[in-house]
Amino acid sequence: MRRKISQYVVLVPLDEQRGVLFSTLHRHLLIVSGELWRALTQLVGVQQEHESIETVATNDELKLLEDLHFIISVDQNEKLFARYLINMAKYNTSIMSLFISFTSRCNFKCSYCYQDFRMSHPAQDLSLQKWQILFSFIRRRVLEFRISDLSIALFGGEPLLNLEVVGRACEDLKGIRKRRMPCIYYPNHQWGTAYPACLERVGSARRHRAGHTRWE
Repeated sequence: MRRKISQYVVLVPLDEQRGVLFSTLHRHLLIVSGELWRALTQLVGVQQEHESIETVATNDELKLLEDLHFIISVDQNEKLFARYLINMAKYNTSIMSLFISFTSRCNFKCSYCYQDFRMSHPAQDLSLQKWQILFSFIRRRVLEFRISDLSIALFGGEPLLNLEVVGRACEDLKGIRKRRMPCIYYPNHQWGTAYPACLERVGSARRHRAGHTRWE
Protein backbone atom coordinates (compact mmCIF):
# COMPACT_ATOMS: atom_id res chain seq x y z
CA MET A 1 0.00 0.00 0.00
CA ARG A 2 1.23 3.51 -0.81
CA ARG A 3 1.46 5.48 2.41
CA LYS A 4 2.01 9.04 3.61
CA ILE A 5 2.29 10.62 7.03
CA SER A 6 -0.92 12.17 8.33
CA GLN A 7 -1.17 15.95 8.07
CA TYR A 8 -2.62 15.95 11.61
CA VAL A 9 0.51 14.49 13.22
CA VAL A 10 2.64 16.65 15.53
CA LEU A 11 6.18 15.56 16.39
CA VAL A 12 7.60 16.58 19.77
CA PRO A 13 11.30 15.74 20.33
CA LEU A 14 12.33 14.34 23.70
CA ASP A 15 16.04 14.24 22.85
CA GLU A 16 18.20 13.66 19.76
CA GLN A 17 17.25 10.00 19.50
CA ARG A 18 13.54 9.86 20.25
CA GLY A 19 10.32 11.81 20.34
CA VAL A 20 6.54 11.72 20.70
CA LEU A 21 4.02 11.45 17.88
CA PHE A 22 0.66 13.08 18.62
CA SER A 23 -2.36 12.78 16.35
CA THR A 24 -4.49 15.90 16.78
CA LEU A 25 -7.29 14.16 14.87
CA HIS A 26 -7.43 10.85 16.74
CA ARG A 27 -5.80 11.91 20.08
CA HIS A 28 -3.18 9.15 19.93
CA LEU A 29 0.30 9.36 21.49
CA LEU A 30 3.31 7.22 20.60
CA ILE A 31 7.00 7.38 21.53
CA VAL A 32 9.38 6.42 18.69
CA SER A 33 13.15 6.35 18.54
CA GLY A 34 16.18 5.63 16.36
CA GLU A 35 16.07 5.62 12.57
CA LEU A 36 12.27 5.68 12.49
CA TRP A 37 12.14 8.89 14.53
CA ARG A 38 14.73 10.59 12.32
CA ALA A 39 12.89 9.52 9.16
CA LEU A 40 9.55 10.81 10.46
CA THR A 41 11.00 14.21 11.42
CA GLN A 42 12.08 14.68 7.80
CA LEU A 43 8.73 13.64 6.37
CA VAL A 44 6.19 15.52 8.48
CA GLY A 45 4.29 18.08 6.39
CA VAL A 46 5.26 16.45 3.08
CA GLN A 47 1.98 15.21 1.62
CA GLN A 48 3.16 12.47 -0.70
CA GLU A 49 4.02 8.79 -0.45
CA HIS A 50 7.13 7.96 1.56
CA GLU A 51 9.13 4.87 0.67
CA SER A 52 11.68 5.79 3.38
CA ILE A 53 9.20 4.77 6.10
CA GLU A 54 9.21 1.18 4.87
CA THR A 55 13.02 1.09 4.76
CA VAL A 56 13.44 1.93 8.46
CA ALA A 57 10.30 0.42 10.02
CA THR A 58 9.50 -3.23 10.66
CA ASN A 59 6.19 -4.72 9.58
CA ASP A 60 4.94 -4.60 13.18
CA GLU A 61 5.95 -0.93 13.48
CA LEU A 62 4.22 -0.09 10.20
CA LYS A 63 1.05 -1.83 11.36
CA LEU A 64 1.10 0.09 14.65
CA LEU A 65 1.61 3.41 12.85
CA GLU A 66 -1.30 2.58 10.56
CA ASP A 67 -3.58 1.38 13.37
CA LEU A 68 -2.99 4.67 15.23
CA HIS A 69 -3.43 6.68 11.98
CA PHE A 70 0.04 8.24 12.04
CA ILE A 71 0.60 7.00 8.50
CA ILE A 72 -2.29 6.57 6.08
CA SER A 73 -3.04 5.67 2.49
CA VAL A 74 -2.09 8.36 -0.03
CA ASP A 75 -5.65 8.19 -1.35
CA GLN A 76 -7.29 9.03 1.99
CA ASN A 77 -9.03 12.42 2.25
CA GLU A 78 -8.24 13.44 5.83
CA LYS A 79 -10.13 16.72 5.70
CA LEU A 80 -13.32 14.90 4.78
CA PHE A 81 -12.76 12.39 7.58
CA ALA A 82 -12.08 15.20 10.08
CA ARG A 83 -15.37 16.83 9.09
CA TYR A 84 -17.12 13.48 9.64
CA LEU A 85 -15.66 13.16 13.16
CA ILE A 86 -16.69 16.72 14.04
CA ASN A 87 -20.23 16.14 12.81
CA MET A 88 -20.41 12.85 14.73
CA ALA A 89 -19.49 14.67 17.94
CA LYS A 90 -21.93 17.51 17.24
CA TYR A 91 -25.00 15.53 16.20
CA ASN A 92 -24.64 12.14 17.90
CA THR A 93 -27.25 12.21 20.68
CA SER A 94 -25.55 9.30 22.52
CA ILE A 95 -22.55 11.54 23.30
CA MET A 96 -22.72 14.28 25.92
CA SER A 97 -19.90 16.66 26.91
CA LEU A 98 -20.05 19.27 29.67
CA PHE A 99 -17.62 21.82 31.08
CA ILE A 100 -18.45 22.48 34.73
CA SER A 101 -16.71 25.25 36.65
CA PHE A 102 -16.45 24.04 40.25
CA THR A 103 -14.65 27.15 41.52
CA SER A 104 -12.96 30.34 40.37
CA ARG A 105 -10.35 29.91 43.12
CA CYS A 106 -6.84 28.77 42.30
CA ASN A 107 -3.65 28.11 44.25
CA PHE A 108 -1.65 29.73 41.43
CA LYS A 109 -1.77 33.15 39.78
CA CYS A 110 -0.23 32.40 36.41
CA SER A 111 0.40 35.47 34.29
CA TYR A 112 -1.03 33.82 31.15
CA CYS A 113 -4.23 32.56 32.78
CA TYR A 114 -7.65 33.68 31.57
CA GLN A 115 -8.65 34.36 35.19
CA ASP A 116 -8.22 38.02 36.18
CA PHE A 117 -6.98 37.89 39.76
CA ARG A 118 -6.76 41.69 39.94
CA MET A 119 -10.52 42.07 40.06
CA SER A 120 -11.96 42.86 43.47
CA HIS A 121 -15.02 40.58 43.44
CA PRO A 122 -14.70 37.45 45.63
CA ALA A 123 -14.06 33.99 44.23
CA GLN A 124 -17.12 31.83 43.65
CA ASP A 125 -17.64 28.10 44.21
CA LEU A 126 -20.26 25.80 42.75
CA SER A 127 -22.53 24.99 45.68
CA LEU A 128 -23.96 21.56 46.47
CA GLN A 129 -27.44 22.92 45.78
CA LYS A 130 -26.46 24.11 42.29
CA TRP A 131 -24.64 20.85 41.62
CA GLN A 132 -27.85 18.96 42.40
CA ILE A 133 -29.66 21.06 39.79
CA LEU A 134 -26.95 20.25 37.24
CA PHE A 135 -26.94 16.57 38.20
CA SER A 136 -30.72 16.34 37.77
CA PHE A 137 -30.31 17.71 34.24
CA ILE A 138 -27.45 15.27 33.46
CA ARG A 139 -29.35 12.27 34.80
CA ARG A 140 -32.48 13.22 32.86
CA ARG A 141 -30.50 13.58 29.61
CA VAL A 142 -28.68 10.27 30.14
CA LEU A 143 -31.97 8.44 30.57
CA GLU A 144 -33.85 10.28 27.83
CA PHE A 145 -31.19 10.03 25.11
CA ARG A 146 -29.53 6.79 26.28
CA ILE A 147 -26.16 8.52 26.60
CA SER A 148 -23.30 6.03 26.17
CA ASP A 149 -20.37 8.45 26.31
CA LEU A 150 -20.45 11.17 28.97
CA SER A 151 -17.54 13.60 29.40
CA ILE A 152 -17.50 15.96 32.39
CA ALA A 153 -14.65 18.49 32.22
CA LEU A 154 -13.53 19.63 35.67
CA PHE A 155 -13.08 23.34 35.15
CA GLY A 156 -12.11 26.34 37.24
CA GLY A 157 -9.90 27.83 38.80
CA GLU A 158 -8.43 24.70 40.34
CA PRO A 159 -11.54 22.50 40.64
CA LEU A 160 -10.14 20.31 43.41
CA LEU A 161 -10.08 23.30 45.77
CA ASN A 162 -13.85 22.80 45.94
CA LEU A 163 -13.25 19.23 47.02
CA GLU A 164 -16.56 18.61 48.78
CA VAL A 165 -18.61 19.32 45.65
CA VAL A 166 -16.17 17.53 43.32
CA GLY A 167 -16.31 14.46 45.57
CA ARG A 168 -20.11 14.57 45.67
CA ALA A 169 -20.24 14.97 41.88
CA CYS A 170 -18.03 11.93 41.37
CA GLU A 171 -20.17 9.83 43.70
CA ASP A 172 -23.39 10.94 42.01
CA LEU A 173 -21.99 10.21 38.57
CA LYS A 174 -20.82 6.79 39.71
CA GLY A 175 -24.48 6.06 40.44
CA ILE A 176 -25.35 6.83 36.81
CA ARG A 177 -22.44 4.62 35.72
CA LYS A 178 -23.85 1.66 37.64
CA ARG A 179 -27.43 2.16 36.41
CA ARG A 180 -26.95 3.13 32.76
CA MET A 181 -23.37 1.95 32.10
CA PRO A 182 -22.21 5.02 30.14
CA CYS A 183 -18.47 5.50 29.69
CA ILE A 184 -17.70 8.52 31.90
CA TYR A 185 -14.53 10.61 31.57
CA TYR A 186 -13.31 13.30 33.96
CA PRO A 187 -10.70 15.38 32.10
CA ASN A 188 -9.13 18.03 34.35
CA HIS A 189 -8.51 21.05 32.12
CA GLN A 190 -6.61 22.85 34.87
CA TRP A 191 -3.28 21.98 36.44
CA GLY A 192 -4.74 19.50 38.92
CA THR A 193 -2.02 20.40 41.45
CA ALA A 194 -4.29 19.43 44.33
CA TYR A 195 -4.77 15.93 42.90
CA PRO A 196 -2.24 13.95 45.02
CA ALA A 197 -3.60 15.29 48.32
CA CYS A 198 -7.22 14.78 47.24
CA LEU A 199 -7.02 11.31 45.67
CA GLU A 200 -8.15 9.41 48.75
CA ARG A 201 -11.06 11.80 49.40
CA VAL A 202 -12.36 11.89 45.82
CA GLY A 203 -12.60 8.11 45.50
CA SER A 204 -11.27 5.14 43.57
CA ALA A 205 -10.16 7.10 40.54
CA ARG A 206 -6.98 6.16 38.72
CA ARG A 207 -4.64 8.03 36.38
CA HIS A 208 -5.77 7.95 32.76
CA ARG A 209 -3.17 9.58 30.54
CA ALA A 210 -1.56 12.82 31.62
CA GLY A 211 -3.68 14.95 33.94
CA HIS A 212 -6.84 12.89 33.52
CA THR A 213 -8.83 10.47 35.60
CA ARG A 214 -11.35 7.91 34.47
CA TRP A 215 -13.85 5.83 36.42
CA GLU A 216 -13.86 2.13 35.61
